Amino acid sequence: MSVEGWKPGIAHAFFVYTALNEFICSPFGSCSAPNSGSCAYHFGFATADGVVLYGAMPYAGNSLTTCFGPSGSPNHDIDADAAVNLTSHEQMELATDPEATGWFDPTGFFNGEIADKCARVFGPLDANGADVSFNGHPYMVQEEWDNAASGCVLSGP
Repeated sequence: MSVEGWKPGIAHAFFVYTALNEFICSPFGSCSAPNSGSCAYHFGFATADGVVLYGAMPYAGNSLTTCFGPSGSPNHDIDADAAVNLTSHEQMELATDPEATGWFDPTGFFNGEIADKCARVFGPLDANGADVSFNGHPYMVQEEWDNAASGCVLSGP
């Protein structure tokens, strides 16, 4: 952060990605798949300059069965598409529950966050095998919980 001049704070999130066959263990005691069922996590820690929020992103291709599910890939790179999906998952949770004090359902913040409630739930796929398109590029990302819809959706109200 200091090399790039990046500042901590509730409005910033940092994502740390590992390479193939590298694994991460969380402060909660679980390690990344295939060693356990953890595919990624988000967390924060305090510094004198503010909270540092981060997403820990083990290489999704280490366990596609656990960390992605679909056998297809709209970009013909299933490891990258799985990483995009997991990044979306953690980004949504960092936005809605950044410090484990935000939104989660009565089951708690380990399984009841906005993205956990819809993990591995994808929308209808188009001809490219994608359920969303950003800047003309097809992706497959999971749906997210929407209280207004009382279910998983790709876009909010």
